[in-house]
Formats: sequence, structure tokens, C-alpha cells
Amino acid sequence: MTRPMPIMNYLRYLNEVSLRRAPSAIREFTKLLQDLPPGTVFLAGGVPNTTQFPFVEAKFTLRDGSTIAIDPKLMSQSLQYGATEGVPALRKKLEEMVSRYHGVNEERMEKSEVLVLPGSQFGLAMALEAMLNNGSYLIIEEHAYPGVLSAVNPYNPKYLPVKVDGDGMIPDSLREVLSPWKAEEIRDSDGLVPKVLYICPSGGNPTGSSLTEERKQEIYHIAQEYNLLIIEDDPYFFIQFRDILLLELLNKWGWEGFDEHVRQVRCFYQSQRDIMLAATQKHLSGLVEWYIPKGGMFLWMKVPQLKDTYEMIMERGLAHGIVLVPGRPFCPGGQNHPSQYLRASFSLATKDEMDQVCLCVLVTV
Repeated sequence: MTRPMPIMNYLRYLNEVSLRRAPSAIREFTKLLQDLPPGTVFLAGGVPNTTQFPFVEAKFTLRDGSTIAIDPKLMSQSLQYGATEGVPALRKKLEEMVSRYHGVNEERMEKSEVLVLPGSQFGLAMALEAMLNNGSYLIIEEHAYPGVLSAVNPYNPKYLPVKVDGDGMIPDSLREVLSPWKAEEIRDSDGLVPKVLYICPSGGNPTGSSLTEERKQEIYHIAQEYNLLIIEDDPYFFIQFRDILLLELLNKWGWEGFDEHVRQVRCFYQSQRDIMLAATQKHLSGLVEWYIPKGGMFLWMKVPQLKDTYEMIMERGLAHGIVLVPGRPFCPGGQNHPSQYLRASFSLATKDEMDQVCLCVLVTV
């Protein structure tokens, strides 16, 4: 039986500063700039004169030898101030993408808000900073992306870490961290109670874990029960591009060409992962513990015989000419927290380099 979609009061999740914000009237005028009919005299916004831009046009060569041309009109548009939400044509293309790949119907897309941002971490930091007051609760995976922790730590949050395995966040652990509260007591509370759940569902950084469909549904039902807002960080689903370049690339490829590109990228990273797993199995089996990453570009390893991997990596590892990341930076609550884990990225390394890294781990433990 499908549960009814709850009516969300999003104001409940915003902090005091965010509630005092108001749109900029000047930005609303700038938004009009791209849609004005020819001949309109625009004296409203402080926008630069496009005749003074140093770049006029450009041509990009793709790996298959074909090209994309950015003509003077498009070049001016890409360098000029635009709507806060992003280039309208690109937003429309991204709405098509969401509908095509995430199964969102057209009616729901018409009510959606798609924003084009300088990068996913920028948008993520903005969202979290709009919701957190000093000392707010934040439900988070037990090992999380350091960029998120850097944005959140100045608010002195009360972290509620949830356990993770190869299939992502564990719903039973989520219920356990919420057990001090009764759902009916905090659902509509504006007080200091858990309200926000941050999660990385696909190819998590640093763990490489990915949520199963069953767990996604269970976590969503828990969020409904406690009225939690889910902040879903999914940086590895598609690659990021610049605004106009992405728009022209999608127009040239079409969705079939885009699908083929994604397939090739997926195959590349899967091959890199398999090479890394083979090297780990060959050299480190019995010494470290790991599970198979289902996405992303990281292998997350545990060294059971060490209380903390920091000295092993930052001193002995560097002395042997290899660079890994110790587990400390991924621990909510502080980088001085001892961690038995380490993260290895398999994106750039060759087979020989992966063997070299594994052998170095073997001699530095």
C-alpha cells in the first residue's frame, strides 16, 4: 500500500537567519535580461557591456573527433550575469533529465525547482547552513564527506551518526539513534530536536557504499514518521559540466548519446575498481577488511590491528612515497577522533601503482 505524500512545512527546517532573508529586487530585474524582446532598452541592472568581454567564440573538440562551437551570442550569454536559478534552456534540459532518469512525471516536474549551482558542494553547504542553528542535531552516516563536516562544524552540531555497511545506511541503526525521541512528540516541534538527515546514497564518500532500493524505501518511511527532511548528496550520479557547454553537449549528443557516454564512464570506473580489488585481495587479504564499492571511486578499508591509521599513513606511508587518506577526517565530531579506517581512490592509478600502494600498506601497518 502506497503511503500518501505528506504536506511539508519547509519553514520548520529553516534557521532564524534564513527566515529573515528576502529576495533581491535587483536580481529579479537581471532575471528578465535574457527574455527581453529585441530593441528593449535595459537600464535597470548593473550588468557589464558584452563588447568588453575578452572571449568572443570557442570550439571544443570531443573525444570522438566531433566539435561543439560556442558562437558569439552563446559566449556572451555564458559570461553575462543571468538568472539566479541558472540559464533557462539548461534548466529545462535538466528537468527533462530528472524526468527521464528518475521517473518523475511531468506534473511533478512543473512544480519542482531546479537550480544550477557552481558545484554540488556549494549547494550542499548552502542547504545545510540554511537549516542549522548553533547546537542543532544532524543525522549523518558514521563516516561522512569532510567537505560537509567542514561546512557544518562551525555550528557546533550534535551529530547523530548512523551505521553503514556495503548496502549503505542501516535503517535499524537510524531507528536506534532516533530512539530517545517519540515520533509524535517531535514531528511538528520547532525546538531542539532532530529535523535533518544528510545521506550520500550512491557510491558514498569515503565508504563506496550504495543504498539498496529496499533500504531507500525504509529510510524514507522513517523520515516520514519523524518528519525528517532528507538532504540527498548524489555527486556521482552524473558528471558536472559548465552551464552553456553542458547545454550544447546535451543538444549535440541527444539522450541516446548521453546514455552511451555514461555507460562508457561506468565501465571505466568499474574496471578501475576491479583492478584495485584484485590488488587488495592479493596483497592485503587477512590484514585489512573491506566491502566491494557499488559506485564512486573509493575503496574504504579497515585495519583491525590498529587503533588509528593516522601515523601509518601520514608518516610511514608518505615516507614510502604513497598518499592515502586516514579515517580521521571522515568522522563526525572531530578530526582527532581515532579511526581504524583508510580511504584509497582508484580513479587515477594504474595497475602497477595499485600494487605498489597495497604493498606499501602491507609493510607500514
